[in-house]
Amino acid sequence: GAARLSHADAQRQVLAQTANAIVTVVTAERVAEISRVSLKSALSTLDLNQRRAKLGASSAVDVLRAEQEVTLTRSQVVQADEGVLRAREGLGLSLGSSDPYGVMPNIRVDALASDARSVCRPVADPDTRADVRAARARVEIAERNVKSTDYAFAPTVDLLSNLGWTSNERATANQEHVTWTIGGLLTWQLYDGGLRYGTRSTNQAQKRIADEQLTQSRRLARVEANQAQRAVEVATRNLAVAGKSRQLAAEGARLSRIAFVSGHGNSFDLIDADRRLRSAELDLAVKEFELIRAQIAALLALSSCEV
Repeated sequence: GAARLSHADAQRQVLAQTANAIVTVVTAERVAEISRVSLKSALSTLDLNQRRAKLGASSAVDVLRAEQEVTLTRSQVVQADEGVLRAREGLGLSLGSSDPYGVMPNIRVDALASDARSVCRPVADPDTRADVRAARARVEIAERNVKSTDYAFAPTVDLLSNLGWTSNERATANQEHVTWTIGGLLTWQLYDGGLRYGTRSTNQAQKRIADEQLTQSRRLARVEANQAQRAVEVATRNLAVAGKSRQLAAEGARLSRIAFVSGHGNSFDLIDADRRLRSAELDLAVKEFELIRAQIAALLALSSCEV
């Protein structure tokens, strides 16, 4: 009963942690990929400034600023690679191994939600979630323990019966070979040193604890379900904003490069526009996977999983 339901809830949590670890790995790999693309762009900008400097159209400050941007981008690539390693190690721990685990390049992260539906059954009410049902089962067990102690105060009646046979009929009271005795024993324990009262108080305290745990489980399940649904809405809006920001940053970077090549812009505007584009692309990638993570969390928040 309670143990089986607790096991089912543990499976739900393990699935959620594993799916979150997979999304984290894919996100980290995507961030690392964008960082490398940004490094190529920064190197291209540096090369452009160096060529302009040879022609006398750029100053040494412009070249130095471009070199600083390349150095900063290289540092971000190193950090992104470390993030990938840590994410893979986290996935390995979720799978029960100390070795890092990666994911296939052709994996579809958006298919994780459908995969979760194949092993998890959605529930309509948070009160029917496995952890809440397990808490309710523990309350029922605590109630039975209290009742079992109450039964110890009642008297008990034992019925006794004995059937015997002997070859010497003169050795029996009824002068027969067969004897059959029937009796009853009434036992009523009036005092046992307070053991029953102490046991009853302990069981009542355990029942109150189980009641509070059930109330807390219900409250937590409802809050988690509401937060999970709200997180999907927030992630959807954030993704839309990030997509618009990335579009504007890309247009700004394009116009800045055109102005710089034609001699109407300066290196500061070009580098700043490229930096904004890089930041917008990273933010968009993170927001995309945050939406997928929120959708999986919303699915598992109201599910009963039995693997």
